[in-house]
Amino acid sequence: MAVVTHARHFPLYSLEYVLPLGLSVIDHPAVLRFHEDHGVDLTTRFWELEWCYNPEYITIRSESPLDVVVSIPLDDNRLMVVIDETLTVRVEWIEAETIEDFTP
Repeated sequence: MAVVTHARHFPLYSLEYVLPLGLSVIDHPAVLRFHEDHGVDLTTRFWELEWCYNPEYITIRSESPLDVVVSIPLDDNRLMVVIDETLTVRVEWIEAETIEDFTP
């Protein structure tokens, strides 16, 4: 099982840290709206959101160029977001009857 993370390096301060890849999408408008529509408050601690840190919710479709899908399940619905090599986040598809129009 691959663990996908997002690393930041600050050469001026000699500081480097690694975060779960799910944190790259947690504040995306589509992710916020999806959770809001399901009554989930995203001000909760991220470690309470299993999709945010568990690699089972991540699919690496390509390593070069990087193309990673994060699957976010809520109730019987699922939001799928894609992260590319520039950490650009986009909604690829939504399996949800309750969400009609997303304009992220």
